[in-house]
Amino acid sequence: MPITDAEKLKQWFLNEKRDFPWRKDTSPYRVWISEIMLQQTRASVVIGYFERWMKQFPSIQELSNASEETVIKSWEGLGYYNRARNILKAAHYFQSACGGIIPPDKQALMLVPGLGPYTVGAILSFAFKQKQAAVDANVARVMSRYHAYDKEITTSKGQKWLEEVTQQFLPDIDPHLVMEGLIELGAKICGKTPQCLMCPLDRGCKALLHSKVDFLPIKKKPKETVYLYKDVIVLKCDKYFLVHMKEKGKVLGGLYEFISLEREETRDIQGYLKEKFGLDAHKIEQLGTENQGYTHHAVELFPSIWETSCSQLIPGCEWRTWQELLSLPFTSGHRRILAGIAKEKYEYPTY
Repeated sequence: MPITDAEKLKQWFLNEKRDFPWRKDTSPYRVWISEIMLQQTRASVVIGYFERWMKQFPSIQELSNASEETVIKSWEGLGYYNRARNILKAAHYFQSACGGIIPPDKQALMLVPGLGPYTVGAILSFAFKQKQAAVDANVARVMSRYHAYDKEITTSKGQKWLEEVTQQFLPDIDPHLVMEGLIELGAKICGKTPQCLMCPLDRGCKALLHSKVDFLPIKKKPKETVYLYKDVIVLKCDKYFLVHMKEKGKVLGGLYEFISLEREETRDIQGYLKEKFGLDAHKIEQLGTENQGYTHHAVELFPSIWETSCSQLIPGCEWRTWQELLSLPFTSGHRRILAGIAKEKYEYPTY
């Protein structure tokens, strides 16, 4: 009896799979957290975050007892912060509705806040070893090429097709290994520039047979990037620094930043601080530029340090000590500004 492509993929995966901490212990909680972290983030970046997370929040119960600010701070740097907020909401749900456990049932998991079809499929497949499709971008790439699917995969029809053909590809024996093998294949071999000569599915791949590999999958054109330029004012008064929290529910909501404004060559920042906040301030130093990216935006930041002798209350802002700044969750660019200041010659007291 000839060996199936699913069996070929399984053997390839067992021989070639990468060594990740979430693969050493596939408990439902660890699978869930790792899969959320891996969304839109490279696996090599996730490793450190995952290991630190498991030390800080080793169980659903301990996670559900944490504050949102603590969870966001632990997530700082991974981006797409709604993922972290949804993890906390889901932990509360698991704790209150499921007795602190993750149920092995698709219908029950689809009711959990923040869990979509892919994450539900991944939990059922990798943690509970069920025959369940988990279609991410890697799997979509492999399956669309394997079947030479020449329609847009990002439509609801395309997504349904991917779910069906992936489910059909999975065998009854060890379906979780084949499912994870599809993801691994898309990540290591069947990428944007495919290495078809190394692929265990080369003989069955219709796109390769018909020379369509480089044209598939077909996706909707991405939105154009919006470029922004901002001045960032790191304002200090004695031992305090002025920051504000981005409005919750909006882009980057719940994260902290220094005061920033659209950059203009003729802008008088000293005059702006006086007019906007009623503060007399003087410039200490211009810092190096930093970059920040989020949801189709690329922002170049031009930070400078300013000092004032007046720490009056400013609506929507907070005066925080240097030590407090280090514990707050910042947006990525402003976090790098903060790290740069810490690394420089300034030795702010740790009150």
